Amino acid sequence: MLIFYTFNRSLFPIVVIDAMSSDDRFSTKEIQKEVMKNVPTIKGNPSVSISSLKVFSCEYSAQFEHIGIPLGSALKSKFSASIKSPSAELILFFAPTFNNSANSISQMSDPNFKIPNIKTNITYAAMVVKGADENTISRKFIVYAAPLYPDTYGTLITMVLHGAMVDDILIKGAVAVQIDKKSSFKSQMDKFLNKLNPSMTADYSFMSHPTMIPATEKIFPPMKLNNLLSELCLQNRLVYTIDYSKNIVKFYNEGQSSAPKQLDYKPAKFSFLGSVGYMAWGLGVENYANIKFKSAIFDCKLFNKVIIYNDIQSKFFGGLVKNPAPPSTVLKKVYDSYDAWIIRYLIKWSRQESICEVTSSNNWVMSQFRVDGLMETAIYEASGLL
Repeated sequence: MLIFYTFNRSLFPIVVIDAMSSDDRFSTKEIQKEVMKNVPTIKGNPSVSISSLKVFSCEYSAQFEHIGIPLGSALKSKFSASIKSPSAELILFFAPTFNNSANSISQMSDPNFKIPNIKTNITYAAMVVKGADENTISRKFIVYAAPLYPDTYGTLITMVLHGAMVDDILIKGAVAVQIDKKSSFKSQMDKFLNKLNPSMTADYSFMSHPTMIPATEKIFPPMKLNNLLSELCLQNRLVYTIDYSKNIVKFYNEGQSSAPKQLDYKPAKFSFLGSVGYMAWGLGVENYANIKFKSAIFDCKLFNKVIIYNDIQSKFFGGLVKNPAPPSTVLKKVYDSYDAWIIRYLIKWSRQESICEVTSSNNWVMSQFRVDGLMETAIYEASGLL
């Protein structure tokens, strides 16, 4: 399900489903529930007009990707979708009106005529898919491009959508902050995040020392929120993630030196023969220590821990850090398990496949940085080539 929100004093939702696919069918109540659940955060909290809800059934494919490394480059997200043979009404929804509606040059230059406001004229959207546990999983973003591609004979049209998260690289809005060493990191972050629009809150329950004093005094010039938080965390040896559904910034304990010791969720479990948790396949390695695999769709989030069981007895896991062996049991075979931290994921849905592609790291420190250049230099030095 794809949900789009148009703004005219109130939010008017438009929904696209593929009724010909069994795992993309939703009842009217389910659609209304997801529409209300994924309402974008806009200043003034405009009401949502469910009575004007329109639902279109089209064949489509969509995918949402979220990348968490390298940390200094901030978090990156990307959404893409293709809708086959959209109706004229659906196409009109994405038509640019704030410039084309001007009837003269004077109107185009008049700032009071019709200004493209990023809070009202951009298209807020959400992708909703059914997970392996029959729960719904959603990701919110904005759509910034929707070109049309007719086929060779002009009988069919495909609309391609491109999007990204609101606070990611797309929006040019910038924030600045001055950090001092007179008060705690917590108090200064609370003050800074509360002034944002929309305001955010911070969760310090994962930090060992929430009363810590910042490492340096510095004025951070205007930059995107993700870049600013990345700079702050790099200076103070911390790690952060943003829960966009609740507008919460989580700062993790021990920062970059060790993985979080307490979790507010149950780590997803995976095995390759179906012995434990979700079925996984397509096992591979990347960047020396990263584990890549595919699985059924689950609620994957950056830097969340997953547990992978080696029930195929593969030597691939030989160089990874193994979890302590649980108590032996006679009734059930115990397989070696490995903790990994998600550093990139892709949720992909179409009639042909509905999967997650996950890249995770068995090493918390290496999960935050690309170490290929560092390790290649060390290898050359050891071989005497440098």
